[in-house]
Amino acid sequence: MINTGASKKWGTPAYFSEAPEMLLEATEYILSFGVKVIGIDTYGFDRPFKNMIDDFLDSGDNSNLWPAHILGRKMEYVHIERMNNLDELLPVKKFTVCCFPIKLKGMDAAWTRAVALIDEE
Repeated sequence: MINTGASKKWGTPAYFSEAPEMLLEATEYILSFGVKVIGIDTYGFDRPFKNMIDDFLDSGDNSNLWPAHILGRKMEYVHIERMNNLDELLPVKKFTVCCFPIKLKGMDAAWTRAVALIDEE
């Protein structure tokens, strides 16, 4: 779970335009440890949409568009966006996250109810 503090901007235009990006190299590094699910509190897993589009229009380079999403074609993993209350897990030493996605026929993404089970040990 990656807590960037972006969820505090929910309900404001800044939530969509001022989020930090998840670099492709950082995602690859995390996955190199065998991680299969990454959650983040930002609007999207990649850079803000406007930044990606601007870079693509300036360079014509498709690799500027959705790099972390495209990585999922090479390395098996799932990412969960727009998570909330991750700051409440900061003092917790051990927890398990369970995700309960809804099923949508013919779709490859959907919303999920993510729940953290805190180990009291």
